[in-house]
Amino acid sequence: MTTLIIDTCFGYLSIALAADDKILQHVEVESLNQQSKLLASSVDEIMQKSNENISTVVITKGPGSFTGIRIGLAFALGLQAAINCKIFTISSLATLNMNYIGENIVTIKSGLGTYFSQKFHNHTEVGAIQALTEQEIDNLSLNGNKIIGHYKDLTLKPSPEIMLKLFKAGACTKDLTPLYAKDSYF
Repeated sequence: MTTLIIDTCFGYLSIALAADDKILQHVEVESLNQQSKLLASSVDEIMQKSNENISTVVITKGPGSFTGIRIGLAFALGLQAAINCKIFTISSLATLNMNYIGENIVTIKSGLGTYFSQKFHNHTEVGAIQALTEQEIDNLSLNGNKIIGHYKDLTLKPSPEIMLKLFKAGACTKDLTPLYAKDSYF
């Protein structure tokens, strides 16, 4: 089984091709918010270097870049229509939480001066995604909550290896509904 892994949620573009449990090719383009211009050509570049046929697409579905999420999902749907592949999605927050256990609040910087945030217990989502200010996150941290993600490290992003591991573990879904922030529940 050959899997195309796509992340467009973080304002850059990450594409990988995997067979079984191994990443065969990986392209990451740091060009901020250029996914619409680069996605198809980057996938074509990877496929030109491989003799593989895509059977599955694994893609982040948010939260993150509003436009990036839509471009990625639309591309995956177009690919599905063209080659009849399966599509699986994963939360970008879940990808950042993969290497942590216990109770965590995972954060991703949003473009509005806030952070998309979600609580996890081990690798299970607890409650809805929401937008929190730095002050709200500081208060949660002062109250003993473990904060991970962009609030602590703006360079943190999901790797294709982590996305593949989550897919293989059954953590992905077929739900193509983009993920967005909800009202606060903390």
